[in-house]
Amino acid sequence: MVKRCSIRLINHFLTSLASLTHNWSITKKIGYSYTVVIITTLIGTISGSLIAYYYETLAYKQLNVAYQQKYLLKGLETDVNRARIHPQRLVHVLENSVWLDFEKNRFLADIEDINQQLSQIDTFVKNNPHNLALRPEVFQELLKEYKENTALYNQNIQLLWKEIESQDSNDLPLNKLLLFIKNKESISIELRFEHLSDELTQIISQAKKQQIISDNSFNNAKNLRLNLVSISILISTIIAGTIAALTSKLIAHPIQVVTRISQQITQESNFQLRANVTTEDEIGTLANSLNQLVEWVGDYTEALEIARQTLEHRVEERTQELQEAHQTLEKRVEERTEELRITLKELQETQ
Repeated sequence: MVKRCSIRLINHFLTSLASLTHNWSITKKIGYSYTVVIITTLIGTISGSLIAYYYETLAYKQLNVAYQQKYLLKGLETDVNRARIHPQRLVHVLENSVWLDFEKNRFLADIEDINQQLSQIDTFVKNNPHNLALRPEVFQELLKEYKENTALYNQNIQLLWKEIESQDSNDLPLNKLLLFIKNKESISIELRFEHLSDELTQIISQAKKQQIISDNSFNNAKNLRLNLVSISILISTIIAGTIAALTSKLIAHPIQVVTRISQQITQESNFQLRANVTTEDEIGTLANSLNQLVEWVGDYTEALEIARQTLEHRVEERTQELQEAHQTLEKRVEERTEELRITLKELQETQ
């Protein structure tokens, strides 16, 4: 059934193509066929390249998002860890006001880096809600907790600085620092940082997995691009070859018909044959000229045949007349001979 339908479609296409190109010259047929072949090849190649480029771009975007996501999360983890060790760094600079101020400025810079990192991650999450390692809500909640805990931690460190610089107590700065580290508020903040760090580590782990998947997807997209381009070129070549074959058939078939009829007329001397070519191109003109020439030769041959038959008939009539005259002459000669013989006999008898 499918084969029959395919044959019908092909025959319908060929008929439509023949009707369309009926009035085209050979030059136009060849020119249009080359144009269609080139356009088909270009369209197939360009379309395959565009489709492959789309998938490759999409995979590259996902890969870029995965790398950027991992980079931002790792940056946040680094900034937070650097800010969290500020109390430990103060141990070595409590007696040196210059280095103490340096550590304070360094801590403030770390807090600023954390806030900038949180802001960048928040913008990143809003711009890429569908390409994240986890749901955007999870990121938003994590960022919110990091902002709150960082603010509390910053306030707590500010209180530590005031306590160290305060002269109201006789405790040494180191004792004040140790008391700060051991107080309930600091421990609570540290525990929250630890909890957030665990969550961040899990998210980074998911981001690494997503990065690996994106990397594989990108490599697959590059391979797909090569395959699509190769397939599109192959299909375009097949289509172009088919069009070229059809065009060649449209041009060659009338020539074959004219050649076959010419040979048949020459071999059989059958001047009733005609080249059945209906196209209006150069081959159609040649076929019409051949048919006209064959018709003229046929008429001339027929006229010669009639003249030959007429001449033969006249020769036969003339021959018959000559034969009749010859017979009459022989008969008269015989009669004269008989008369002479009788006369001669009479003369002999008379003597």
